[in-house]
Amino acid sequence: MDTLTQIIDESCTWHTPGKSPIAGDYEGREATFGQFGRYGGETNGTFRADLLHVMASEDGRVVGVHRDTGERNGKRLDVLCCIVF
Repeated sequence: MDTLTQIIDESCTWHTPGKSPIAGDYEGREATFGQFGRYGGETNGTFRADLLHVMASEDGRVVGVHRDTGERNGKRLDVLCCIVF
């Protein structure tokens, strides 16, 4: 979390897709980190985000592709996601 605090701006936005209770848009680093905490809490600590690829553009944007897994209420999550800096 210390590293994320250093690289994620206080005015960031985070989008969790879908129609589940945790889906939605979160504005600001505090709300974003709260959402990260929900991922762990809602999955009883089984949530993982494994970084697969990092790509950078010439204009300074960076995209990280990660595989998210976890279990909740007998259902298993296994999806590819990205984060854009």
